[in-house]
Amino acid sequence: MKTEAAKNRTKRHKASNSTLRLLIAGLTVVGLSPASDTQEITSFDVPGSLATYPAAMNSEGQIVGSYVGAASNQGFLRDEDGTFTTFNPNGAKATLPQAINSEGRVTGFYIDVAGVPHGFVRDTSGAITSFDPTGSRQTLPYAINSRGQIVGLTYDGAFVHAFLRQNDGTFILFDAPGSIATVAVAINSEGRIAGYCSCPNGTHGFLRHEDGTFTLFDPTGSFITVPSAINSKGQIAGRYYDSALVAHGFVRETDGTFASFDPVGSSGTFAQAINSKGQVAGYYFDSSGNIRSFVRETNGTISSFGSHYSAAVAINSEGQVTGYYGDSSGGPIHGYLLRIED
Repeated sequence: MKTEAAKNRTKRHKASNSTLRLLIAGLTVVGLSPASDTQEITSFDVPGSLATYPAAMNSEGQIVGSYVGAASNQGFLRDEDGTFTTFNPNGAKATLPQAINSEGRVTGFYIDVAGVPHGFVRDTSGAITSFDPTGSRQTLPYAINSRGQIVGLTYDGAFVHAFLRQNDGTFILFDAPGSIATVAVAINSEGRIAGYCSCPNGTHGFLRHEDGTFTLFDPTGSFITVPSAINSKGQIAGRYYDSALVAHGFVRETDGTFASFDPVGSSGTFAQAINSKGQVAGYYFDSSGNIRSFVRETNGTISSFGSHYSAAVAINSEGQVTGYYGDSSGGPIHGYLLRIED
């Protein structure tokens, strides 16, 4: 199946089937326009979809996400040539892919008919393996690295723990020191894991090193710290909330220093992804409450695009950005692919 290409111009929420439908129902949408005349955006939709939500992209330009069909939410893989493959694990009522590695392996979670989320991994042949750590009542994977290691969270009925699933299918469950809930959201090729934990004294970001030791961290002025991504160098991007619960973007460098940032006019900044170069993509709320995409360069300059509802969710090492947006018709939500000019 082929995409519809157009020159038009990008928010993702990982959530349940009902949340996705609420997003669609509650939005007035407008079209995208390029950040500059030298940039080109390709708009795309899974054929037959009512809404297309990219979630992640690898270095080869493959994009995964979910789309809303006539009956349910399903997973999709968009190849670099624009062709689509749709998929669902057995027993899935809704499928929500979250990540894809450089080899094209996909992980995420699906919701069964009883409303319970389970993890899955889809290999390059299209075979899908469902998984849950022993004792898990809810399993939500969020990231996969080039080794095939997967991280996420598991709920055992009493506590939320982070998990690391090895390529051979074995699990390591872990908790940050002093944590009452630990969530792993990202893992790089070296096995370093980023996430956040809730402790009696607040919610903090963490870096779990390859040897299993932890570093907890918070940008200056943070009340709540929520990392989103880690790159191959160990730089971590995410957001933190100040005492007024306003979100700001941050990058944590490998030496432990922080850069805090907001696009001009932002009333809430959500950094979603960071590539190997240190470029960051995400979205923010402007002073009118519109949602706009942004890209932050390594020198700190920020460019934004989208005039009402557009959210960047991923940026790869080739400088490609993907996300989704609403057009001026007030109709379907579309995916997009943007190439950043060097």
